[in-house]
Amino acid sequence: MFLFLHPTASSLLCLIFHEGKIVHEESHMIRGREFEEFPELLHRIMESFPITKIAIVNGPWPFTSLRIITLALNTLALVRKIPLIPVHFFELGILMGKPLPYCLKANRGEYLIRSTDGEDSLRDISSISGRCWWLWDEADFPDKNVIIDTSMDFSHILAELERRDGVEMIAPRYIKDPKITPPKCRLSEV
Repeated sequence: MFLFLHPTASSLLCLIFHEGKIVHEESHMIRGREFEEFPELLHRIMESFPITKIAIVNGPWPFTSLRIITLALNTLALVRKIPLIPVHFFELGILMGKPLPYCLKANRGEYLIRSTDGEDSLRDISSISGRCWWLWDEADFPDKNVIIDTSMDFSHILAELERRDGVEMIAPRYIKDPKITPPKCRLSEV
């Protein structure tokens, strides 16, 4: 069985995929409580289902959520020898066939945009217009010239992700580089 984890602005979507179908789905509101709740949730899922591979939308997401979830999954992968499949949020849009541009909130008034030419850039809210596929709420867009598509259909992309080779360790993908101590080595050296 294959576990797909999709942390969003306020919840964590967990899908279990087996033989071409979603066989289990749950969503948890864990934002701000990741440290306490994610390890317990992951333990319960691993005890309930024979998971052989895990895919995670590894960013970009809020810093603390991403660090905790990534640490827990890397530990699990190391201990249980379960391959991990990292998926960037914008890659998720591509797999779902969503038309560009994609928009992801970076912080108050600033957004990471994948434009129609495939380039990523940080932009001010006032520069966004037209149709966008994105996550979070529409409250940030008082301008009615912005059309937001937040729909997601995972059923047809999970088989594609399940076919991918996994890796032993994943790294969080941030919107902006965090202002923390640099790593002592690169992931490629581990």
